[in-house]
Amino acid sequence: MSASQVQASSIGERRILQDVGEEQKGILLEFKKGVVDDNSTLASWRDGTAVCQWKGVACDESLRVVNISLRGGELGGTISPVLGQLQFLTVLDLSYNTFSGIIPDSLCSHQSLLSLNLSMNSLSGSIPSDLSNCSSLEVLDLNANSLTGSIPDSLGGLQSLRYLSLWNNTLTNTIPASLGNCSSLQVLVLSLNSLSGGIPSQIGNLANLEELYIESNTLQGPIPSSIANCSALRELHLGENQLYGEIPVVIGRLAKLEYVTLQSNRLEMGIPSSLGDCLLLMQINLSFNRLNGTIPTSLGKLMNLQVLNLEGNELQGMIPAEFDHLPGLQELILGSNQLSGYVRGLNGSSLTEVRLNNNSLSGELPAFQSASNISTLNLSKNRLTGAIPDSIGLLEHAVSIDFSFNLLTGSIPSSLSSCKELESLDLSDNELSGGIPSSLGELSFMRFVDLSNNQLQGSIPTSWQNSSTDSFAGNSELCGEPTRVVCNSPSAERSRTWIYISVALGTLIVGIVALSASIWCTWKKKKSTARLAPILEMSNFTDGVKLSVQDVISVTNNFSEANIIGEGSKSVVYKGVLPDGMVIAVKKLIMDHVERSANRFNHEMQLLGTLRHRNWLKVYGFLSSPDIKALILEYAPNGSLHYQLHGSETCQLTWKMRLEIAIGIAEALVHIHHECVRPIIHLDIKPSNILLDENFVAKVADLGISKLVSIGNSSADGTTSALFGTTGYIPPEYGISPKVSTKGDVFNYGILLLELLTRKRPTHRFEQDVSLREWVADAAENPDRMLTVLDSRIQNELAVHEDQIQLMVRVGLLCSENSPAKRPSMKDVRDMLMQIERLSSPRPKRN
Repeated sequence: MSASQVQASSIGERRILQDVGEEQKGILLEFKKGVVDDNSTLASWRDGTAVCQWKGVACDESLRVVNISLRGGELGGTISPVLGQLQFLTVLDLSYNTFSGIIPDSLCSHQSLLSLNLSMNSLSGSIPSDLSNCSSLEVLDLNANSLTGSIPDSLGGLQSLRYLSLWNNTLTNTIPASLGNCSSLQVLVLSLNSLSGGIPSQIGNLANLEELYIESNTLQGPIPSSIANCSALRELHLGENQLYGEIPVVIGRLAKLEYVTLQSNRLEMGIPSSLGDCLLLMQINLSFNRLNGTIPTSLGKLMNLQVLNLEGNELQGMIPAEFDHLPGLQELILGSNQLSGYVRGLNGSSLTEVRLNNNSLSGELPAFQSASNISTLNLSKNRLTGAIPDSIGLLEHAVSIDFSFNLLTGSIPSSLSSCKELESLDLSDNELSGGIPSSLGELSFMRFVDLSNNQLQGSIPTSWQNSSTDSFAGNSELCGEPTRVVCNSPSAERSRTWIYISVALGTLIVGIVALSASIWCTWKKKKSTARLAPILEMSNFTDGVKLSVQDVISVTNNFSEANIIGEGSKSVVYKGVLPDGMVIAVKKLIMDHVERSANRFNHEMQLLGTLRHRNWLKVYGFLSSPDIKALILEYAPNGSLHYQLHGSETCQLTWKMRLEIAIGIAEALVHIHHECVRPIIHLDIKPSNILLDENFVAKVADLGISKLVSIGNSSADGTTSALFGTTGYIPPEYGISPKVSTKGDVFNYGILLLELLTRKRPTHRFEQDVSLREWVADAAENPDRMLTVLDSRIQNELAVHEDQIQLMVRVGLLCSENSPAKRPSMKDVRDMLMQIERLSSPRPKRN
């Protein structure tokens, strides 16, 4: 080739490249026209500069645009179809922005695209079936948008696809069997959608699959045995669906399996012993199913096991002795089963959480020499006997200890004071005797203690003087401020004796009056056919507070207006002071709003009486007759959360107080959703149903319209004909379906969180008629605007607690998602809030 030919060729190539460059520039500037860029992220995208020097743009050696990466660029607007004209583009990443609108069909006009990431935006519409034209596509990430419709069958034609993530959308219908043709697939993530039908057996064709996530959908049917053909599988996550049948025995063939989570389904029969052949397993979660039989001893072979959660099943037999020798076990959660025998599995030095509550375990408490790292220890509601060993003091990192509702005897060991990080101690409902060691009062982080219903005596540590009276009830020989019995008083014993005599005389007099009334009524019945006046029934739930009908009428001055402390459309609340000085609240229900059936009402009240949790308002008893129904309740001196938020122009609740209130409410809901024999739905979580005690501890109230449901249903669904709840808090699904669920309570809670942060009612009239959630969500997209929606009291604390506050906003928005499938469980919410609390705790430094 001559020199002139070479020169001409070079000039031609430059012209071609120049033409390509101009074409690319035009395409990208057209894309920019549809972008909302308030922070000038794309300021460099302008004429007069080289495209390959623009922010987020990368070119190859021929100056062709091959990569556009604008992840987290704070960009909004829509995605223009013109991007599909970039014929050499291999990577398009617009994730973590706020793009809305649909995904353009034309993005795969050329086959060069290898990676498409549009996750964490606000995209809507369906997934384009034309994405299958990207025949070389290896990564497709569309998670956390608002996509609807079905997963296109055509995606099964992407033979090179290694990573497919569609989680946290609103996708419906079935999982296409064609996905089994994606032979290169390594990660498949479909969680948090509304997918139905079964898991296609064709999933077993994915020999290279390493991670499978299909949690939080509405899938039904069995787990296909073909899953055993996924020989590379490391993670299997199928929890929170409606899967039924047995766990396939062939699961033991998955030699590389590290994580298996099948919680909250309807799985039955036993746990396959073959699971013990998966020697790399680190986490097993089979909680809240219908599994029965015994726990396989083969699980004791899993030397890498860190988490074992079998809570909420129907497992029987003993805890395998082999669990004493699992060196890496961190969490052993076997609560709410039917296990018997001795406490096992507490020998590991790695253990941080042990929950064996609600079983039938017997024998004595084990020694704790090797379990010094335990943070949470719950052995409540078993049949444990003997004394609490002195070795309990070796649990120097324990934050919560619960041995309540057992048969423990002996004294409370002073060695407990060595648990310097202890925040919660519950030894209630045992047979403990002796005094309370004064050294326990030196535990500076203690925020909850319950020693009620034992045989303790002596003085209560002075640092606990502000504790609830109920924490020490049922111990007649205790003295100190919470009991209102003065210690070391010469007249204390005489006073106590006089009380006993008075009670006896009072009972005798009431008995005589009752007998006389009965004789009179019998005579009256013979003399007249007139209708008898209804007889009041009084039921008491606690040993610490015993009341008669006359007591209630007396302390409320016959339900006098002067005693009213609260009034609503369905009830009136009266304050009463008992002779011993104890203050109670009497909630008289307005009969037009009360179930007329005595059996139904009594059932609901008995349900309330079974709830024993520090964040549930205590119900001491109830009155019931055809004409009057009333609840005898714990008195909350700081009123309702509604009063604290909206009762005056300013709010005294600090950020720390609000976070603790939020955690307390979450704990109460975890209790009824996850820790009761059958899940209970509250149906009306709102600030006026949250009361605050003298220490501003949250107490959830008003469970009068609760609904018991079967624990086997993962969504805890029930059916009702009423639209439950209060305007502004009602989940959207309750308006279109008669079904209620625990996820409805989560929605209520999410709205309450946003109200707690903003002091705006959900019925507030916002500009452009947006909802409270929409108003907060819009502000949350811009950290600078977030300040404008927060309550002024916590605006002043933003500099110190900004990360915590921003995260709580996210939790509130997540809980109040329109789709129930997108909402977390209350257990997950509680855990998220506890993590937020740990981010920047204002507590004193621990030594």
